[in-house]
Amino acid sequence: MYRILIAKKSYSKPNYTGPILWQMILTKIKAVQARQVGQAVQARQVDQAVQARQVDQAVQALSLIHI
Repeated sequence: MYRILIAKKSYSKPNYTGPILWQMILTKIKAVQARQVGQAVQARQVDQAVQARQVDQAVQALSLIHI
């Protein structure tokens, strides 16, 4: 997909459009990667919250048993 775009641009216009197009593609890829990293961080935070809740429940259960 990207190669076709670059080929068309380089034939129809001077050479400088190629690097600009590459830059646009790279920034889009970086944006997608950043979004994926953000989602991974959110997932980790959710996991930690779930684990913390489980620990709380375990502590409550232990305190009930001791009473």
